Amino acid sequence: MLEWLMQAGVASLMLKVVYDICHPRSQALCAGATTGFASDVDGADNVIGKLTKALDRMSKLRQEERQGRIRAEKQLKQAKQPSRAAKQSTPTSLQQGYWMDEVAVVESPFHDRRGTPRQPQLAPSIPGFIRFRSKFQPRDSLKGLSEYSHLWVTFVFHSNTNMHRANSSAVMACKAMVQPPALRGQKVGCFACRSPHRPNAIGLSLVKLVAVHADGIAIAGHDLLDGTPVLDVKPYLPHVEAIVDAQLPSWVERPERLSLEPAVWMPAALASLATLQPQEHGKVQSQISELLSFDIRGAKQREASSDVVNELNYNDLRIEYEMEASHAVVTNVVTRAPSIENS
Repeated sequence: MLEWLMQAGVASLMLKVVYDICHPRSQALCAGATTGFASDVDGADNVIGKLTKALDRMSKLRQEERQGRIRAEKQLKQAKQPSRAAKQSTPTSLQQGYWMDEVAVVESPFHDRRGTPRQPQLAPSIPGFIRFRSKFQPRDSLKGLSEYSHLWVTFVFHSNTNMHRANSSAVMACKAMVQPPALRGQKVGCFACRSPHRPNAIGLSLVKLVAVHADGIAIAGHDLLDGTPVLDVKPYLPHVEAIVDAQLPSWVERPERLSLEPAVWMPAALASLATLQPQEHGKVQSQISELLSFDIRGAKQREASSDVVNELNYNDLRIEYEMEASHAVVTNVVTRAPSIENS
């Protein structure tokens, strides 16, 4: 609605500016006055200048409205989350739902969704840490876990902007039909794909266990954002969970479809990375190249022009790259600015 009003406001302002300029001139012409070609040009330039300023002002208002809406959704989500005391005093029932307490929080180099792998194991060397809350006694509750090589991590899609709708019994928290990127505009049911927008915003990732510590678990090969709430971890059992002949739809993107040749780094990008990461630039370069060994762009981005500059955020870095037919070209590395999602 606001966008429509803004567009209507621009149109109204355009008509007013044209009228303000042209109406006096029409009167002058009727009175027998004449104007030269130069004054016509000046008048046209004046119209264009005013319209340009008006459009800039409307664009700024639209961006401020979008940022305000995202912040308002986050505040509403936080306001609707019951307090810890309320959780403890409220009985569990089918009518009121089941309270889940986060057992841990993820520490990850992915601070927003740009550049985050769509599935775990696509970038096997990307590190992460699952830090447990002390009330769950990780020193004891994690004993024996180090004998496994992989874990199932159950978590919350906490960056979804529709989370505030989940507490309403009258409104479904997401759409029943969604558009997976691989289907390029076609829809399937939300339970027939891995979309993060689900009635219960719960995710499941299979990650590599690197080490068990007194306060948490070092992991690798994950697809988890920094700050992700963890509800549970369970050992992966290949003899009962690995199904080699499992069936899946033809549209599901297999890794080999998205795989690319090794990324190419421009000299300026390498120099910037060495300046920003003097101690670990080699390791960071390897990890970023691993992320870019697959086409991590969305379907719409893939259809855009090849000279479009794409971005991914990794730790405190923003990586700018372009896509060639068979590989990514890293063009620049700069310090990452805080994103709207984390502001």
